[in-house]
Amino acid sequence: MKRKITYYMLPEYPVTIIEDMEEGGYIITLPDCPGCITCCQKWEDIPATIADAQKAWLEAVTENATPPAEERQEKDLDYYMNLSYNIDVISHDESGYTVGIRELPWITAHNQNLGVACELLECNKDEWLQEAVESGVPIPEPPRDDRYDLPEEIADAIDRGNSLLAEAEKNAKWVKEFLYTMIVSSNDTDHSIGMDLRHRVYKATKIPKGKYEKYDKKRIQELYREIIEEAE
Repeated sequence: MKRKITYYMLPEYPVTIIEDMEEGGYIITLPDCPGCITCCQKWEDIPATIADAQKAWLEAVTENATPPAEERQEKDLDYYMNLSYNIDVISHDESGYTVGIRELPWITAHNQNLGVACELLECNKDEWLQEAVESGVPIPEPPRDDRYDLPEEIADAIDRGNSLLAEAEKNAKWVKEFLYTMIVSSNDTDHSIGMDLRHRVYKATKIPKGKYEKYDKKRIQELYREIIEEAE
């Protein structure tokens, strides 16, 4: 036989306590901290037990926080929006569901309907991420599954290839601008460039469509993942 008790350390931190009437002791969960569960034998030990559990839980979920320096410079709002955060669901029987993001424990939502609760959670997450990116605060990330990461040498090859293509496009534009400048300046002399030569300059300096198109690294990553999943 077990008895459910709701205990509040602070108004914003409700704690659910299950008392085991037969074996003794208490099982404690924090709804606002999905996955945070602990236990103790004595009622008077509950506050200290909760404090220790919450501290350990917060340290665990924030250990993947993005450093505030150079790593975050290349990560914009879209990057964080596309991350697959872990969602925890707590059922409250007739009172509905509480859902939360394991890596962002302060973001939760509650509703009678699980689908609506998840939609509210997504809105809360998007709003918080936008503010966090704009203010530059560290943002925890979900654990990475590196099975789908491109091999380092391939990722480097894509970056080098794109860099060379960008350089080639820039040089081609310089050549075009140089020859066009020569044509324009010739109009101020007695040796104006004829239309035939102008046309040949245009053809010689035209950058073929797609020739300098960069590799889509994200798309290559997606294809790599699909290949691995298909092979598995």
